[in-house]
Amino acid sequence: MNLREELYRDISIDLFGIDKPDLTQPYTSEILRQAYKIDPVRCRICQKRFQKAKKENQFRAYRPEHNQKHMDEVITGNANSLLDDLSGARSSRLIRPLSICEAIRPLQINHRDKGALYDLDHELDIKLLSIGPRTEAEPILLWSYGFKLESITSVDLISYSRMVDLGDMHSLEYEDNSFDVIFSACTLVYSPNPYQAIKEMKRVAKPEALFAFMFDVGSRSIEPELIRKGFKGIQPEAIASMFFNNDDYEILYQHFHKKNLDLINGSTSSVIFRRRDKTIYF
Repeated sequence: MNLREELYRDISIDLFGIDKPDLTQPYTSEILRQAYKIDPVRCRICQKRFQKAKKENQFRAYRPEHNQKHMDEVITGNANSLLDDLSGARSSRLIRPLSICEAIRPLQINHRDKGALYDLDHELDIKLLSIGPRTEAEPILLWSYGFKLESITSVDLISYSRMVDLGDMHSLEYEDNSFDVIFSACTLVYSPNPYQAIKEMKRVAKPEALFAFMFDVGSRSIEPELIRKGFKGIQPEAIASMFFNNDDYEILYQHFHKKNLDLINGSTSSVIFRRRDKTIYF
């Protein structure tokens, strides 16, 4: 059973008690795929898959020779917090706007006979790299919002799933110019060397690639700490300017509600951007 069939089966059992859904019926596969958008449903299934992996001792960790002390701390922290958010709901703050971005999903007027929402719901066959998903929830959520499952690559320092490769964002084991989208929700902020990580992300990205990033800003006090590490700030434009010079990037989406910094859970700073297209059109 391949991964797609496995996920269809898991959600069919969870919702309907049917372990062999008839995928030949119209819309069955789409209903099952898009049902993964529901946070409690996705969380419940991811919990079951997590417990199965734990029982089968499928946990692995990336162990590089360099910077071992820092890596051990990060790996331990990630492992201890795996159960905190098995739904991946936080990532949806970035996945939702990315999924409807016309730069990668232009209007499909010729397919309106398939439904008014076909433009937004059909699977998009583009190469996407998810950095630091921690659990299966993020790639599953990306799939549910229309990114083709087989075209999603995920990488993290820890993994218990065939959905997530073992690796380090500072030294990615992928070919140059491989991905149409580089996606990272609340991962880059933990880098001890953010510009090395950015260098690697740009290397594996195609020239016209989109970069989608979200920072989890716990409070106002985090910005001075990040600046000491080399970050330019926590605002969306500060994130984008770390990748390209100020006149060399185009922001397609951004969100940062500063007032939320005064709340207990803080705020998120999200941005989707790309290298500016300097072509002159007449």
